[in-house]
Amino acid sequence: MLLEDIKQATQNFNNDNCIGRGGFGRVYKGNLQDGDGFKTIVAKRLDSRFGQGEQQFLSELQILLDFKHESVIGLVGFCDENDEKIIIYEYASKGSLDRYLNDASLTWGKRLDICIDVAIALDFLHGGVGKQAKVIHRDIKTANILLNDDWKAKLADFGLSLVSPLVKETDYVIDHVCGTTGYLDPLYRKSGFLTIESDIYSFGVVLFEILCGRSTFEIQKHEGHYLPEFIEKSFKEGKHGEVVFEQIREQIVPKSLITFQEVAYKCLHLDREKRPTTKKVLMQLKKALVFQNMASTMNQFAHLQIPLEDVAKATNNFHHDNIIEHGGVGIAYKGRLLWSGRLMEIAARRFDCKHGDGDLEFLAEISALSDLKHKNLVSIIGFCDEINEKIIVTTYEANGSLGQYLNSLNLTWKQRLRICLGVARALSYLHYDKGRDYAILHCNINSNTILLDDNWEAKLSGFEFSIKQSVNDKDQVCPCEHTGTLGCVDPAIEKMGGVTHKSDIYSFGVFLFETLCGRKAVIQNEADRSLAQMAKYGYENGPLHDIIDLHLLNQILSPQSLLIYSKVAYSCLKEDRADRPNMHYIMAKLEKALELQLRGENIVRLFFLF
Repeated sequence: MLLEDIKQATQNFNNDNCIGRGGFGRVYKGNLQDGDGFKTIVAKRLDSRFGQGEQQFLSELQILLDFKHESVIGLVGFCDENDEKIIIYEYASKGSLDRYLNDASLTWGKRLDICIDVAIALDFLHGGVGKQAKVIHRDIKTANILLNDDWKAKLADFGLSLVSPLVKETDYVIDHVCGTTGYLDPLYRKSGFLTIESDIYSFGVVLFEILCGRSTFEIQKHEGHYLPEFIEKSFKEGKHGEVVFEQIREQIVPKSLITFQEVAYKCLHLDREKRPTTKKVLMQLKKALVFQNMASTMNQFAHLQIPLEDVAKATNNFHHDNIIEHGGVGIAYKGRLLWSGRLMEIAARRFDCKHGDGDLEFLAEISALSDLKHKNLVSIIGFCDEINEKIIVTTYEANGSLGQYLNSLNLTWKQRLRICLGVARALSYLHYDKGRDYAILHCNINSNTILLDDNWEAKLSGFEFSIKQSVNDKDQVCPCEHTGTLGCVDPAIEKMGGVTHKSDIYSFGVFLFETLCGRKAVIQNEADRSLAQMAKYGYENGPLHDIIDLHLLNQILSPQSLLIYSKVAYSCLKEDRADRPNMHYIMAKLEKALELQLRGENIVRLFFLF
């Protein structure tokens, strides 16, 4: 951009337009000519006398060009003219976060949203998300977190940042330690060794500043030491609650506070290896927000609440004779419930609080099932959240789960194809429904979460680990704590750090082979070798017939049907997520496989008639 245009925008760098200053120089607000109108911008004017030279200038520009994200400040342009080096950013109208730390109008909910935005930015920078490099910011602090009109946070100021190949595991060695005192990783400050965990430490300081409503500098002024030491001392003395900003203390739900403090405290661990990853931090911050919003969220579903007394009566007081399933997050009971004037057969899943509090899984399932309506999804009747009991009540599916019929001689190949097609339709609806602005990632597809009604129609269940994702982010990786059932889990999760809709595709591919081979995903007595490994080997090296249930093989009356089915099942198991098909494609192929099987059966029927 022309220097003259920037001068005009900032009124020749008028002091009245100066909105910040630091080791790099000064920052100015301005109005830049943009077509027929004006755009408000921020101009960072670097001053070489303060140590920011050509290298830092080019480095920041390169990072902002290569790592564009909604939670990273946007680059408008730059100027390199007449010894002037200026970077032009988008304008964040509310300025930097440090100005609002002790602002009582910044509620705990808003503070959590800001923390999550910054964690998303860091996760993007540290993981690359498709890039072949990672960025270490090196100066995470509240002054470098900018806020727009909607309080959306954007991470800024990459003048000290470093870029490293994703595959490089070695630490950086920096001769001259950079950053801001009070936020610096102690190990980096002492040794000069820098890793992404140094950013995690600084972010931990930011998290506690947001919680305490005080900057690390203010704490140093009054307490004689910076925030990390203050937090360490307070926690050792058991004063966890006293560090919280008094203006927001009453707003915070206890579980939200505990979750937040636990992850923030781990960020400040002196041992880098014990600090959480950005994905873990992000996951815990989202959990803290869910806990904070849980009461208001549950109020949305008040019409679905069923008294505990009614559920207990329906299941004969949860009698062991009524148990229809063990596993997952609890025990499912069959019952007969009088509800809304009707006597109906129900399944009541009683969450087991011994395996964690179950709040998040409970809420995820209620939220998913109450919003989603499809003939191949299990239907919710209601729920109970009373006296430490968490129970979800759904329609009873008479034939139970598919898992118990995998090796059954009575479940024909035609029925299996129809079941697979039903599940494919359910997943297609979850991933791509035109009427919703979000997708649902199921995250637990396996033969036990597929229920069968009295007509052997498939009903997908088990939404306790499901994730809601904006359609605009459908290719983004979602961090997750629970990755599914052994043998059905997408192996790319560990490498990529989370799930996408293609993780459901992998699990669905395992399920397709379970259905074809008549055996579970993990094969006992074969060194616990997974069915996915066997199926891939059989498909690639042949013959696949060796692992297909012989009884089923004799029922497959169209070789082309088997070819189409096995090919699409195999493609779901591709190691690279980009090579896996989407549900529309899978659904079309299964429809064709069923059509060919039915045609084969008709030919055989006609043959015997004549």
